[in-house]
Amino acid sequence: LSHGIVKSLPESALEFLVVDNPKNMTVAMSSVKGPQEEFSIAGYAVDELNYGGIANIGLNVGFISYKGNAKISVCADKLIDMDCPLFVECLESAYDEIRDAVDNASSEELESPDLTPLSAKLLELGLSCAVVGAVALLSIWLAQK
Repeated sequence: LSHGIVKSLPESALEFLVVDNPKNMTVAMSSVKGPQEEFSIAGYAVDELNYGGIANIGLNVGFISYKGNAKISVCADKLIDMDCPLFVECLESAYDEIRDAVDNASSEELESPDLTPLSAKLLELGLSCAVVGAVALLSIWLAQK
């Protein structure tokens, strides 16, 4: 179906949708926690991972970790006329701030946040109320006998 629609659109409409559309994003960022243990593909050990995205985006920034190391990958379209040295300086400065914050962090172990979904909490509350209500009704019924 989509193939038929695409074939019926004029080339200028496709060009607008893919290239000239002002609603197209200009920056994409992705952070992916990679495996922390070494792995292999087809018997070959993977030394490092990099993130790379190819899309019609002016600036694509990717962050991925592997075996305790992190990589930042940047793909920039030359048409955005980016000040690359300034961008690298900003990335390095941000990295230094994060590293300093981690190095100066308290050695206290942080408590894990409660990630129980609200629906599960509500279900637990509802079931608790139902059990308490059933016990109360049973107690009343037994008291009347």
